[in-house]
Amino acid sequence: MMEKVQRRDAGFNNDAAIAASAHRSTAKYVYYRVFAAAYSLVGRCCTDVAMVNSTWTYDHIKQLWGKAPTIVYPPCGAMREYMDFSLEGRELLALSVSQFRPEKNQLLQLQAFRVLLTKYEQQMHAKFRDFRLVLLGSCRNADDEARVQTLKQQAQELGIAERVDFVVNASFAELKRHLAKSSIGVHTMYNEHFGISNVEMMAAGMLVVANNSGGPKADIVKPETGCLALTADEYADKMLSLLEKSPAEAVEMRSAARNSSLRFSDEEFGEQFLAAISGVLDSLEGSAVDYQQRK
Repeated sequence: MMEKVQRRDAGFNNDAAIAASAHRSTAKYVYYRVFAAAYSLVGRCCTDVAMVNSTWTYDHIKQLWGKAPTIVYPPCGAMREYMDFSLEGRELLALSVSQFRPEKNQLLQLQAFRVLLTKYEQQMHAKFRDFRLVLLGSCRNADDEARVQTLKQQAQELGIAERVDFVVNASFAELKRHLAKSSIGVHTMYNEHFGISNVEMMAAGMLVVANNSGGPKADIVKPETGCLALTADEYADKMLSLLEKSPAEAVEMRSAARNSSLRFSDEEFGEQFLAAISGVLDSLEGSAVDYQQRK
């Protein structure tokens, strides 16, 4: 992030007005450097145990603190709700599950879907003419609600509105219905620390195309369980490759994805968490024994 501010690149976490100003960019960069120095000092001197949620986060904390934290993947407790979903008979749906926030980059999903329908027009018309994109997520505030309207307008401008559905503030029951019937899962956030929506979709038996960065790249999606992409063209290519899998190949990958998602279960989290703090607990227990003996 500091490099992005220093280069004055506008983005979701670096407003264009700041990026356009040398003085503002310098001030923001200095602020980040001071904050990073303070954060590094606290991490180096005041922590007994440090846990991070992914390999991507591990690399950043190790660089800042100069010591290695322990990776403890976050639990996806809801996955047990999805394990019984059938791996067969899925509908021609690509599903995105995320809040309607700027960094989730749903516009890239719309652009990728348009590329898929135009670049591969013949295949899509002949075999997958009913394929649709569903954007399912929640809105936190009025800004998010306005963002949904902007995305709908962008779908109109891209000429794909008739094949794109928006499901806003869905209930858990509605989420489960979409996870149970959709074929492909789409994730487009760049450098997300973990990316738990990918775990949910894999547990539900979906074939995932995730962003080729951050946690999804480092920890979650493997070649046998899904695909990674960065650009609209790459997303379109990967979606078509998944659509063209035979029923047997698709079921095999869905099963592999579901099995892989078990790495992020509540049980695995509990074991990893207890292992990470065992040294501190042993130390506290020893101190308590010493105290009792001195009494």
